[in-house]
Amino acid sequence: MSSIKLKHSGGNSVIIAAPSSNPASDRTLTLPGDADGTILTSNTATGKILQVKSITKTNQSQTSSTSFVDISNLSIDITAASSSNKMLVTVHVFASCNDAAILRLMFDSTPVGNGGENTDEFEGFAMVRQSGNNLGSGYGIQILHTPGNTSSHTYKVQARTTAASYPLSINRRGSSFHYSLASSITVEEVAA
Repeated sequence: MSSIKLKHSGGNSVIIAAPSSNPASDRTLTLPGDADGTILTSNTATGKILQVKSITKTNQSQTSSTSFVDISNLSIDITAASSSNKMLVTVHVFASCNDAAILRLMFDSTPVGNGGENTDEFEGFAMVRQSGNNLGSGYGIQILHTPGNTSSHTYKVQARTTAASYPLSINRRGSSFHYSLASSITVEEVAA
């Protein structure tokens, strides 16, 4: 088996060796001519899912707050292994409101995944509205977010309603407890 040995000035070497078994045909490794790069190996973490954290809210809750409040049991603390890694955040919330309410995703105290227009009304990832039938529905968001450091951070879901007389219900139809529904948030760290 032929090989090329590249010796480092410190004494150790890197060996480029032919495969241990005969390939089906000739193989070519082409180096970039206009950029530097790094050869990926089986030990390279790029693109791998490094950790997964998830929580499922199975209890029912309700809020009449017209200011944003945390939804209980829909919060995850996570610390990135590297500042360049990203977090894939997936949220699903079953909600009901007989008028209108809004759901938003928070990164610590900063909203993420909102619409791009700045309005004087609601900003979030979903508007909950079942005027007249109060049936409820599933709402969700999936975003790729970069924390930018290796500190502990919190992803959580918040909600508010338009009017206190029209509360927002989570995991149930507004006025009925005869449902057993669930909501969840999952955060996956993706190696850069």
